[in-house]
Amino acid sequence: MVAWLVDVNTIKILPFKLPTIGPNDVRIRIKDVSICGSDFHYLKTMKCADFKVKEPMVIGHECAGIVDKVGSKVKHLVPGDRVAFEPGIISCAHCQ
Repeated sequence: MVAWLVDVNTIKILPFKLPTIGPNDVRIRIKDVSICGSDFHYLKTMKCADFKVKEPMVIGHECAGIVDKVGSKVKHLVPGDRVAFEPGIISCAHCQ
């Protein structure tokens, strides 16, 4: 279940189907997630800076959890590792 922003001041908790993990991917079992300033802007105005929400969007991206599964090319993490991440800071430019 994830928090979908669907309109101004409207969040719905709905299912989310995880994609199949690829060779460079890591699946994290999320234990905690926070809502940050950008999420608050999206909630109140459906935009933040130049980005405008045009379709339902999952919010909450500052997370911590446990590595659940790693792709065949991932060498720096193993299942069971505890991780914290903020995916908006560094992007590999390959992830969906």
